[in-house]
Amino acid sequence: MNKTKIRFNFSITAIVVLIMLLLCRISTFFFSPNKVFALTSTGSAVQVGNGAELYDKTSSSINKLVVNDLQNKLFKDIDNPINYIKNYVDTQTDSYILPSSVINSKLNNNAGNDNGLVITIGGLEWMVTSLTLADYETNKKEDIIVTLTLANPKNQVAYSNSSQNIKSTSAYSASNVRNYLLTDEEWKLFANGDFASSFLVQPKNIKYQHNQTIIGRFDAKMYDLANEALDDIGPDGWSDLMKSDYYKPSDTFTDVNGDIVKYDAWGEDYIWLPSITEFGTSTVADKDCLWKPSNTQRSTSGSSKIWFRSGYSLNYYEINSMATSNAACTRETANIPLYVRPAIHLNLTELIACAGNQAESPQDLESTYNEKGQTVKSIATDTKASWYDKDIYEHTNNYIKITYPNSLLAVTNAGEYWTKIEITANYINAVNKQVETEGAEKGWTEEYIAKIKEMRKPKFRGEADTTDPEHLESDTVRWIKITINKAEIDFSKVKWSADSL
Repeated sequence: MNKTKIRFNFSITAIVVLIMLLLCRISTFFFSPNKVFALTSTGSAVQVGNGAELYDKTSSSINKLVVNDLQNKLFKDIDNPINYIKNYVDTQTDSYILPSSVINSKLNNNAGNDNGLVITIGGLEWMVTSLTLADYETNKKEDIIVTLTLANPKNQVAYSNSSQNIKSTSAYSASNVRNYLLTDEEWKLFANGDFASSFLVQPKNIKYQHNQTIIGRFDAKMYDLANEALDDIGPDGWSDLMKSDYYKPSDTFTDVNGDIVKYDAWGEDYIWLPSITEFGTSTVADKDCLWKPSNTQRSTSGSSKIWFRSGYSLNYYEINSMATSNAACTRETANIPLYVRPAIHLNLTELIACAGNQAESPQDLESTYNEKGQTVKSIATDTKASWYDKDIYEHTNNYIKITYPNSLLAVTNAGEYWTKIEITANYINAVNKQVETEGAEKGWTEEYIAKIKEMRKPKFRGEADTTDPEHLESDTVRWIKITINKAEIDFSKVKWSADSL
């Protein structure tokens, strides 16, 4: 009787769910036309780490498996990634830029994939648009940089409030859209904080963002565009209207908050809008832009437009944009709201260094009584525990300390055993020594060395449990429960005798 009732209730629930799904589809059809965007064939894009999140905001930790997969997809069979990137030079900017076209050609077992490579960060999908090397002036680093662009457009924002033909209208540093990227909760992870300062690189450290220009990248007559280059590239490339008053780094403007900002202030940002020279369109600088994404990557399913950072070349009040449906170049008055697809420079070198020092959070173990002493090593090996990294747990310098209850060296009898797993000072000191050696080679300041030590400090991934006062956890301490079950007796193998009866 009860089973029949359960089945009946389940059938009713299934029908209700089906009706709700149909209603959702109908309401979406009538009320959300052209508002849902997606990379044209996002399901066909190659997902790094099967779509797993790169960064755990709760524990401020990096997913080592995602980093390893990204590294493998970009540099499989490449002995020296830095030299590999240096094979690709943009002669106009004298910069190393390995573009999307090369990255995409190596995906799917070298069959190529115009949908590209996508990685999930902050719950958002970002597509890999290029590789380059950081050009640090003070810290003398040559880090590998993976430049990412948001795969799908987000909220509509006016570039600026004005439609007047005055210089400040097209200044990106003073624009609404820049203020939106730097202050809206949507972009908080990328605009400031630990993740941004640790793993993102500012445009001022990327060589081509100092001197890029659209001139020479399109057959038709083109002029320099506002906000493309951080440096002063002189008046010669500007149109007659702007030549006498072209944009210079020393120019200042009043932004939307009433603050005075310099023209090149966006060079300090961790998240920013791409320029048309970087991203290109299907009709302007398609094959000659810096990143060379496919038009499949540029296009999205919605029928609207996205902003570029680049102003228009013949006036101050129009901004270059791109149609999402066909990736064609367009332009709009600055006070018209359009969608945004920001970009970030991800420091792969630092990600690899930090991920290598982060151990997966250990999980409870279970085994069966076997008359032998059992350890974390033996049980994790037998059960093929995914979190158990032999390179860390079995390091000759004792990187991990394991403490069993009651001073045991192993557990034997059936029962439950709370076991402490701790990252040792040996591990932390070894990493610090590596950082000091690297800092000495590259001339880092003491302040910068201290920052890198903190970034690369060995720790466990995941959130530490601080709710149990008897088993308090931290970044370097975890507790697990080892359960040894009683052995089952196989009576068929027991030898019976008259005496035993």
